[in-house]
Amino acid sequence: MLSKRMARHGKRTQEELAALEQRHKAFTEQLLVAYRDVLTVLKDHVVDELADRTGQVSLADALAVKRIREVVETGGGFDAQLAEIEALAAYRGGNWTPLVERFLRPGRPTMFKLAHTLTFVPTFRDRSVPDALEHALAHQHLTRELVSDTIVVPTGAAGSGGPEPGRLDLSFASQQWRTTVCAKNRPGMLVRRHFEAMVFTYLVEELRCGDIAVAGAEDFGDWTAMLLPWERVGSQIPLFCEQAIRSCRTRWPGTWSPRSPTAPASAPPRQPGT
Repeated sequence: MLSKRMARHGKRTQEELAALEQRHKAFTEQLLVAYRDVLTVLKDHVVDELADRTGQVSLADALAVKRIREVVETGGGFDAQLAEIEALAAYRGGNWTPLVERFLRPGRPTMFKLAHTLTFVPTFRDRSVPDALEHALAHQHLTRELVSDTIVVPTGAAGSGGPEPGRLDLSFASQQWRTTVCAKNRPGMLVRRHFEAMVFTYLVEELRCGDIAVAGAEDFGDWTAMLLPWERVGSQIPLFCEQAIRSCRTRWPGTWSPRSPTAPASAPPRQPGT
């Protein structure tokens, strides 16, 4: 259910991005017209350098600034245009990540309930995604826009020391996601709703590739638990290699070099249906 839900969100996000790009093209044309007028006003008024050096503002400069403000207000106002410019910058370069949380929002309670119910375990040493999930779960109840990226980590050998504050490792995320998640002009702070969307996106990806497993599950179980111990298979490796070589010689005769009877001289082309 988690994988299907996130896949559906990803598809809807791409569709929404395409629609936004179409709308932003029209708005970009309006911006060009508005700022063409701004440049025209500035061009028609020569700055009085003498007044500037004496710290005085000439009447022509004051009128120019007034006309500029009128042009901007006519085009929608400073706040509205700045907000739209920020939106354009966020989606620049096909960045779809700011849209994910919009589609995740209706199913957010279900996603968190599922995360609380299941036990996710990493199948190798990298714990960056599980740590990010724990950080999101710890701040689930908050409603404020930003959350800190500070976490409590153990110190000392094998985690035997006391806890100390540390920074959340976001190296698993792409540059687009980090740009969306990290708050602008607020170092060490994360945009909570985007951070949650990023965590669930990468959680599903880690489950698909097997880097994270669900304890007790069959479909997303820990594949490392299915591996045979080395003590059991180590003595059988020579026999396995001998059987593999014999099978390759039978299947692809003439592809084995006389100088190296245990290695193919060249990889045979794969035939259709083989």
